[in-house]
Amino acid sequence: MAAAPAHPDMALWRQRVQEWYPHLYERTHFLPPVHFHRTLHKEVTLASGHPVLVTQPPSACKPPDDGTFLLIDDVRSNQSLQQVLNCLGQLSKGEVMFVMSELKFGDYLNKKAYAAAAASLPRPQDLESVDKHEGDFDVLVIHRHYGILAGEIKAIGDTGGKFTQRSLKKKVDKAITQLNKAKEVLQLVVSDLQPPRPRVQTTLMLPNIARARLQRLLSNNKPLTQALCKCVGVAIHEDPAPLCLTSDDVISPGQWWQQLVTEAKRDPGPAMTDPVYLDLVSRFGGPATTVTVYCSSQPRLARAHRPDVRMAGEGVEETASRFAPVDIVLHPKQVDVINNQGELVFLTGPPGTGKSLMLLLKGLEWVRQQKHVQVVTQQWLGMAAVYMLYEQLCVTAGPIAARDLIHMHNFSSSPNAAVETLVESAQGGQLYLIVDEAA
Repeated sequence: MAAAPAHPDMALWRQRVQEWYPHLYERTHFLPPVHFHRTLHKEVTLASGHPVLVTQPPSACKPPDDGTFLLIDDVRSNQSLQQVLNCLGQLSKGEVMFVMSELKFGDYLNKKAYAAAAASLPRPQDLESVDKHEGDFDVLVIHRHYGILAGEIKAIGDTGGKFTQRSLKKKVDKAITQLNKAKEVLQLVVSDLQPPRPRVQTTLMLPNIARARLQRLLSNNKPLTQALCKCVGVAIHEDPAPLCLTSDDVISPGQWWQQLVTEAKRDPGPAMTDPVYLDLVSRFGGPATTVTVYCSSQPRLARAHRPDVRMAGEGVEETASRFAPVDIVLHPKQVDVINNQGELVFLTGPPGTGKSLMLLLKGLEWVRQQKHVQVVTQQWLGMAAVYMLYEQLCVTAGPIAARDLIHMHNFSSSPNAAVETLVESAQGGQLYLIVDEAA
């Protein structure tokens, strides 16, 4: 199996892919490398004077204005995609594949700089039956040995809403139509390869539906069963449900994967050679194809000053750049706690949930109001966390406030001195006290 004579620019695509992914033939790669969750933030300024991003809830329907919004259905789809990517991540330990998510038909070989080379290859727009304005691959897997797999994800059955067998049927029907379109596109884009061409497989992904529920639906609907059998590539008398990813496979996807690609009774198709594997990855994941990453402020494809988000380091950089210069992200309930005017507030939660950050923001609010802030440690175990909080408070508030308004107390060796010292520190009967890791 070999590729047809290629445009000279395609050699550059292969070279670039090998530079980006030096272990292409040894392990699994994901593109984009970082899954950007669909979230919406609003910038607000706290009483401390510091801007923060506050997570906003999604909407049930599109608002009448043209402002930025996020739909509940988008969030559910996003969560289902994350579940599927986690499944494939588990499989990646023993497989070599290139996994792309949310690749739109229109993004394939669409870079203007490579238009001449792209014109020499078959593309989705060459198919009259494919809508030129809609269509995408929820998940596209190029496997080093098994060929190409397209997966269509349906978020029905998540904990956010009830569903009926009728609504499940509608989702499965729609998925079959989308998968048939995706298969037609994939068969076209590999049609320039010399036969035998790599196998093209499709699968339905229902990460929130139990396989038994899908089987009950199919048992009562023969036309739907036949359509799904044809879609996933099994005989009409076989059960297509084991070839569909369900909630049964979310924790342990190995059995589903074996059924899909390595079951001996099924035709495995021609083996994928390394040159063809490189060629396909260069087309789908190379520089001529746009990699779309989600952004809550505006849909953008790549940052203007650097390449698309393709490698893990670029994914981390993109994540950081989205929250700069406002790099503090809070949940609305955290904002409510910071704005709480109660005399005594306790914060509890596992590591990394923002407890110390909230103490810092509250301390800065008091400093802004010219209050004397008492930072207290009373046990050896919590001393490091409290001193770090004190240093952050001093640096952020500035040298004058640090000298005049921020005071550090260590009562770990003499607990009885705490009451006397703090009573003396109280102003007009009020004490502005911060304790991290309280005993």
